[in-house]
Amino acid sequence: MPHSTRPALRITDQLDPRIALLLTAAVHRDPAHARRAWQQLADNVTGITAFDPSHDGSPRADTHTGTHTDTHAGTHPRLHLLITWLQSGPQQRLMPLLSSRAAALQLPGLIDIACAQAAAVAWGLNVRIIEAIEPVVTAWRRAGIDALAIKGLGLLGDAHVDHRYRPLGDADLLVPEHRLDDAFAVLADLGWHVAARHRWHLAGRGAAVNIGNGSGVSIDVHRRTARTM
Repeated sequence: MPHSTRPALRITDQLDPRIALLLTAAVHRDPAHARRAWQQLADNVTGITAFDPSHDGSPRADTHTGTHTDTHAGTHPRLHLLITWLQSGPQQRLMPLLSSRAAALQLPGLIDIACAQAAAVAWGLNVRIIEAIEPVVTAWRRAGIDALAIKGLGLLGDAHVDHRYRPLGDADLLVPEHRLDDAFAVLADLGWHVAARHRWHLAGRGAAVNIGNGSGVSIDVHRRTARTM
């Protein structure tokens, strides 16, 4: 078989260029490479390249009075554009992860604060989701139903993963296909909203179905890890 000279496809090649830069800034092992990605992103989002990092909107100490003043009102418009972009669309889910690289990226003060706040919110939501599904997993276990945490929830099972930096939208649980009816019965007994349409969906090509409990928390019950084509 002839050797292909086609370059390997990277995950970032499949993303919106801005999201790819943000992801690179948030996770690249080389701090210098990550900083370059962050600067390219900032230039791309704002269209402003001239920026004085010393005036980043952080509280400043008054050398005469010893008090601190909030310079937000005089902040460079680049910062406002960046924060607005970060807090809208799918990129806001990467803000907690960006917070973990704040020092390496030398994030401006206001952006550092916004990302840290996003990380705190993510931690609170993650705890809420985990607490909501614990009774489900316990009840399944008692019924002899093995469930595997996958996707974001699976990552949080790693002791080395900080819960602040991987926000969950829901809980993804993989259940043996031959025990789906039993799993649904347990969910219904616990007050989760299991409907006939959920079974119909999984009887077709669907690999997962989303089930809520009325509190804003939902579980994606998976019967396999990929959809049948």
